[in-house]
Amino acid sequence: MKFTSQQVDAIKHFEGPALILAVPGSGKTTVLLNRILNLIKNHNIDSSEIISITFSKSQGIDMEKRFLAQNPEFRGKITFKTIHAFCYEIVRNYMKLKNIKKTLIEGNNEFNRILILKRVYYQKNYKKLSDEEINDFFSIYDYTKNKMYDFEGYLRKNHFISNRSLMLKLYNLYDEIKIQNNFMDFNDLLILANEYISTDKNF
Repeated sequence: MKFTSQQVDAIKHFEGPALILAVPGSGKTTVLLNRILNLIKNHNIDSSEIISITFSKSQGIDMEKRFLAQNPEFRGKITFKTIHAFCYEIVRNYMKLKNIKKTLIEGNNEFNRILILKRVYYQKNYKKLSDEEINDFFSIYDYTKNKMYDFEGYLRKNHFISNRSLMLKLYNLYDEIKIQNNFMDFNDLLILANEYISTDKNF
């Protein structure tokens, strides 16, 4: 693949952050993989000190396969993880160190946040939540958590959201469930990892 001058700059970038913005199919992944190789071969960076973080698991698997197909000598030496898996490792290690007990309620058949919220809501209100209501809630909840927005303030500002009173009720109930049962979800992994790293300088 012939790289543009901008792509070459990104591949050779060494110190400090670099932001790569481009349309799908423009070669961003190829540039990132070549940047990893450049760090190892031209800057003597230990491959075990490099971690590639993606948002989705499929992206991570694709990047790892593509990199190792051309550079099999680095198999097992470079870490490819999703942002949630990376943060989960931080949170899990910190909780073990500090003897903190929390249960992840996503990616688990026994503990599923949708089923838990539906069940507890029914127990308290004798009314079933529809799939649309539960999906609407978690769509807003996940968005505000990832953006670090105040949930109630977001509801007040966005009048297009239907049934805002129910959304707020579910928000308070869901947080209550998590606190009372020492539960955490994928959103909490990002928040807790940031909190632990930022507040505990010895970790």
